[in-house]
Amino acid sequence: MAQAKASRSGRGSAGATAFTESLDAYGDFFPGMGSVRVADVARAYVRSVEGAQTGQVYAVK
Repeated sequence: MAQAKASRSGRGSAGATAFTESLDAYGDFFPGMGSVRVADVARAYVRSVEGAQTGQVYAVK
């Protein structure tokens, strides 16, 4: 699961496992962890930046 969070001040943070598209190269660095698609993380990021919400956590599964 990855999470993206941003506020109106422009601050944001993300905690992610591996991207599905990069598992061949980096999957060994994330044993036992799931992966998320880059497109799904990008949508959550855009929503966090352009949305009206503040202080939200967007879970990407």
